[in-house]
Amino acid sequence: MKSILSALGFTALGTLMLLSVELKAQDSTATPETVPGGSVAVVETQEESNMPTLSATLTYASAYIYNGFIWNSGNVWQPDVSIAWKGFYAGAWGNWDCMDDVGQDNDFEEWDYYAGYGHTFADVPVLGAISLEATYTYYDFPSFSEGDYQEISLKTTLDDVLLQPSLTVAWDFEDDLYWASLGASHSVAISPISDKLSLDMEGELFWNNAKYNRWTYGVDKNALAVFQFTAGLNYAVCDYCSFGPFVTFAWALEHDLREVWKDDPMNSACNFLWGFALSADF
Repeated sequence: MKSILSALGFTALGTLMLLSVELKAQDSTATPETVPGGSVAVVETQEESNMPTLSATLTYASAYIYNGFIWNSGNVWQPDVSIAWKGFYAGAWGNWDCMDDVGQDNDFEEWDYYAGYGHTFADVPVLGAISLEATYTYYDFPSFSEGDYQEISLKTTLDDVLLQPSLTVAWDFEDDLYWASLGASHSVAISPISDKLSLDMEGELFWNNAKYNRWTYGVDKNALAVFQFTAGLNYAVCDYCSFGPFVTFAWALEHDLREVWKDDPMNSACNFLWGFALSADF
């Protein structure tokens, strides 16, 4: 079963990559939005291409972090491929364990398959542009199938407000687990060095319900759980390809959760990782 699921994942990624060779680059005024695994989904605007947009990202990270918590402290590779058309998008994200930190033999320990729809309302009174996005994700763990779960998430972003504040609410409807995050992001062009170079920053404040915290940390309480901050350099190698390093910090905010982090061999009160990412859009 494990080999079959991995093969399916490779097939999905390979098929989408082959499609990228067939598609010509199209001009589009769509707004990029973050989806699971750090890829970019194109959210529909009034002017858009009739051709689909293909995005591919390959990330190397010194650890695997999700909502602030480190699940694998070894080096990981995380490929992500998605395709978007007129606001609809679908893709696959994977996590390859390089160091066998969780007892697996250099294999994909997780596949996430996702699909969704996003739309940007360009001229909302007072607020300006607002992006709405709904995503369904299936989390597949080839070596631990009983851990598989499904999640629905809704995201709202105020595109024209300073720091582009966003609210995301996610629900594991089978186990009734909820989490929510308030986010903000900002990008600064580093033109004195190069017009192609920018510093991208993003912060997220996570809240988890009691069932989520009990399942993840063994702490049975609703809590404002984690603050996570990521900063990275992004260099536009060409019109459709970019590359850059990044660092991520995450702090446990709630006392009981912080004690769990301290006792976990892969975590501490403040988690840190670094990496780099290569992205392409067609």
